[in-house]
Amino acid sequence: MPIKKFRKNWLCLILVFAMFFMMIAPVGAAVPVGRQSMLIGFHNFPGAAEHALLKRYGATVTREFSIIPSVEVDLPAHAISALSRNTLIDYIEPNFEFFAIEQTTPWGINRIQAPAVWDKTTGSGVIVAVLDTGVGPHTDLPAVQSATNTIDGSGNNDGHGHGTHVAGTVAALNNTYGVVGAAPLVTLYSAKVLSDSGSGTAGSVAAGIDWAAQQGANIINMSLGSGSSSQTIENACNAAYSQGILLVAAAGNSGNRRGTGDNVIYPAKYESVIAVAATDSSDKRAYFSSTGPAVELSAPGVSILSTYLNNGYATASGTSMASPHVAGVAALVWAADKTQSNVAVRQILRDTAQDLGMAANHQGYGLVRADLAVAAVNATLPTHYSLTVNVEGNGIVVADPSSDTYSSGTEVTLTATATDGWEFTRWEGDFESADPTITITMNDNKTLTAVFTEISQTGPTLTVNKVGDGTVEVDNVAVTLPYVLAATTSTSVELTAVAATNWEFEKWEVDGNEVGDTDGVITVEMDGDKTAIAYFKEIQYTPPPGDASNISVETDKPSYSWNSWVNITVTLTDYSGVGIAGETVMITVMQGDGTYGSYSVITGDNGVGIVRHRIRRNDPKGTWVVEANFNGLTEDTTFQVQ
Repeated sequence: MPIKKFRKNWLCLILVFAMFFMMIAPVGAAVPVGRQSMLIGFHNFPGAAEHALLKRYGATVTREFSIIPSVEVDLPAHAISALSRNTLIDYIEPNFEFFAIEQTTPWGINRIQAPAVWDKTTGSGVIVAVLDTGVGPHTDLPAVQSATNTIDGSGNNDGHGHGTHVAGTVAALNNTYGVVGAAPLVTLYSAKVLSDSGSGTAGSVAAGIDWAAQQGANIINMSLGSGSSSQTIENACNAAYSQGILLVAAAGNSGNRRGTGDNVIYPAKYESVIAVAATDSSDKRAYFSSTGPAVELSAPGVSILSTYLNNGYATASGTSMASPHVAGVAALVWAADKTQSNVAVRQILRDTAQDLGMAANHQGYGLVRADLAVAAVNATLPTHYSLTVNVEGNGIVVADPSSDTYSSGTEVTLTATATDGWEFTRWEGDFESADPTITITMNDNKTLTAVFTEISQTGPTLTVNKVGDGTVEVDNVAVTLPYVLAATTSTSVELTAVAATNWEFEKWEVDGNEVGDTDGVITVEMDGDKTAIAYFKEIQYTPPPGDASNISVETDKPSYSWNSWVNITVTLTDYSGVGIAGETVMITVMQGDGTYGSYSVITGDNGVGIVRHRIRRNDPKGTWVVEANFNGLTEDTTFQVQ
């Protein structure tokens, strides 16, 4: 592919485009004197009590999050200590400043074998959100489909270049000029979480993760980090990962030439994030690449050519450049089978990584390989089905296990819970039930709707229960008992009682009065609160003595040879185990589809009868069946002919 020449006015930029190591400091520039910008994590999502607490201490909320119970505030410095002791609060931490780690550039697309799989997968349909300095307009990049700015809200344009460079490694178009990314047909999202100077805050990064999760991103790339851990960012990463998002981040440029120490930065160091180390063109660890047990994968990160500002190109080095290689390969794997979970994609990347012969603290599982990863997907491609759950009214639905797609045969339990003032009514769609908790088997794509209705503040309620074994339908829908229905005055409700096996319906009682006929169907007029109870009674049946209720048959040996006799014993008893005499039992000896003997035997005083069957020369070998039959009561046994 032809490579555009660098523009002359970039030369000075390239010369000073050195590594931007992560630095950390509390943010203070935009906060009034005497106040500090802090991140506060609550035990629960903040409501009236939490906001009242903040107001009491003079805190101003500057940002809230939707997937973690945290807020960004500025507040008087003297209030921090008192707030930290309040039982509503889980933690308080400074709103640390984050910076883009180093700039570096790509030859690595060929090394990870991405072009080898483009005839099978190009990342189409997979959303990759780049959390960085923004993404600038570039003819060699796909249009950014969704963007945000969590720094100051002024726009997503990249005034730094780091984010545009990272985006090119993931998604540069496979056209006739410039460069090409690992996954040239991904859907590109961009969150500007770092300023044009390459710095941001823990709050801006967490807000970017929060935004990407709300936008439905599949993969988040974070070529950024800090030497200090932020509880807010860790919580956001964990929440996004639990929602099915794959998070990839640069391991950092804090390594040394000896490769010693544990110096992986955050958020790469969190368990829910893939930490990516950098390698050079000789498959060696880049001297600057951070090391430690958190390193999970490696990718090219030295002299990486990619898109840059002003529709140009630049070369850069660092784990910032390695991370988008992994994000791109993850998109290729996911696009090859969109039913996979983030956990499954992550495991494939691990399982197919190429061992470069380095210590695990240097390379993790090894060098990411697009060809091996996609081949692994195609080799074990299971059947997956999608589950779409809609909500009508006010309530929530929890799925266990939780995923957008499931492998064939997976059992999924859905639990619908109404919010205050509402009640669960029914499930509609591919599974209908009035039970708020249902279990479905994923053998095809399913769409369900949980219907919630507002509870009337003045209408009566109907409480339905049962005594004995049976089920109850309310307006022809089976319900789990006890069941409470809120109804409007004068509404009629039909109740149907259905007895279980070996039980029979006895009666309905409404408010203690017997109503209805023996068919189990009644109509209750809801002119006030009512309680209806269905009564079932067990059917008692004892066979009379002498009635056969059990038959058994056996042979004297498990196997026989030609020209030998099979002694067949049949026993006939009543329900109490007493033998029944004088009854004729039919015996049939079979092999395959053929019948080789039919006999009748009359039982003796103890209910036992014996017949003999001869195995003749040239009778078939294998498994034979002996069946005993008395008036439709049957039993069989087998033996072998060897």
